[in-house]
Amino acid sequence: MRVYMKHEILNLIETIKEAHKILKKLADKKRDADICQCLIQLQEAAIMTGNRIEQSGDDNTGVIHNLEAYCEEVYQYGEAKNVQHKKEILAKMEREIQIIKNKIIYEVREDKLEIVFMPYKADMWTSLASIWEAAKQDNECKVKVVPLPYYDIADINNVKFQYEAERFPENVEITDYREYSPEQSHPDMIFIHNPYDECNNLTRVPQCYYSSNLKNNSEMLIYSPYFTVGTFKAEKQAFMFTMPGVYHSDFVIAQSGKVKKLFEEFGHQSNKILAFGSPKIDAVIKNEQRKRIMPQAWKDKIEGKKVFLLNTHLSYFPKALNYAKSADNYAVKFHKEILQTFIDRDDCALIWRPHPLLKNMLAGRFRECLEFVNYFEKRVKRADNGIVDETGDYFDAFYCSDALISTWSSLINEYMVTGKPVLIFQKKTDAKIMQNSPLDRNINYFRLGKDKLTFEKFRDNVINQKDPLFEKRNQAVKDAFPNLDGLAGEKIFHYLKYIYKQR
Repeated sequence: MRVYMKHEILNLIETIKEAHKILKKLADKKRDADICQCLIQLQEAAIMTGNRIEQSGDDNTGVIHNLEAYCEEVYQYGEAKNVQHKKEILAKMEREIQIIKNKIIYEVREDKLEIVFMPYKADMWTSLASIWEAAKQDNECKVKVVPLPYYDIADINNVKFQYEAERFPENVEITDYREYSPEQSHPDMIFIHNPYDECNNLTRVPQCYYSSNLKNNSEMLIYSPYFTVGTFKAEKQAFMFTMPGVYHSDFVIAQSGKVKKLFEEFGHQSNKILAFGSPKIDAVIKNEQRKRIMPQAWKDKIEGKKVFLLNTHLSYFPKALNYAKSADNYAVKFHKEILQTFIDRDDCALIWRPHPLLKNMLAGRFRECLEFVNYFEKRVKRADNGIVDETGDYFDAFYCSDALISTWSSLINEYMVTGKPVLIFQKKTDAKIMQNSPLDRNINYFRLGKDKLTFEKFRDNVINQKDPLFEKRNQAVKDAFPNLDGLAGEKIFHYLKYIYKQR
């Protein structure tokens, strides 16, 4: 029997037991009309219980026979002529319903829990991966990964249907979304990393996969954010805590107690937010611990060199365009400077990992920026020491690189966990804002502001292994991510399983 069905049946039985108490009070007051109505409801509840058991196909304990006996006793109660006789029959009814409850608890075999992971972007799989690994190792669970299709709506005049099943890691067994229906299967748990539903203006899953529908077609919906929170500015980041999927989910995963408090400040109940750490940090820790093989296609370009990973956030070029006072805006300026600093050198190499939606978004709304981004991509690809990383995850880039250069992005948070140095394009955030943020990202190097470093100076420091902020940066990471043992996903899964089975 499915666990949720067993829960429903036991809840019905508890309702019947409560009705027995009401029946006794009605009998003491001789309210015959109400007694009659109560008996009808008891019969209906018993029949409903029997129907649920028959639907589950688990009637090998004789519970149906006990329910039939119970219904006969309910009938006899209605026919009883004196108070003493009614008390005797009610005692039989209570014994019979307890026998039924015990049989269901102790004799009805529970099916494996059906746990379903529904990512849509392969690049965001790390937000679910370590939870999936824990669930997959549990013999009491049947686990599926069902990547969702989505629409690329960045250019409303050129909407594209996308499906990324082939981009997930090879060890992840995929179930095609066309072969799985949450409505028909009604899984025990569904895990998602996309909270946006109709609110996303770049990508959007079909309506049948909106969080409201997934909640209705599962027993427990869990949202594990695809990002980690570093600097927090309410006016810019409130959306992280107010999207439909956050409200519809039964539980939300938070990377730390500080982030849990942010969720609570936006009105979410404390017991709904699980501050067990982020699966994304698990992924980084395991990646650093695991011996990886450098992709063969990268070897000739980067082997034996100091490798710099460049991360360009989705909004960097559009913001630069909006603020630009000339055609050569600051995003273009700094990316040109990157080319001059790193390209075609013998002592270092550059891996560029743009946001996976960058070109789509620029093509739809900021074509002025797209021309330069295409040029930048070609220059990096053509260079003897340049790579454009378009793989489904950033593990190879993290592993092979010695330092990160990035615009403001949550990827900085994860890279800081590696212990390697980070240079951020912009300037430091206001100290008061950073003090109230989950992660102090001011403990990095910056291209602008006080103590600024040029890309060239940062390059030379990394080549010469100079990193004066190493200790402070590592302490900031420890303060921000209390679970740095790589076991956050395992703890999350086992807690949720326990809570679910205790319902």
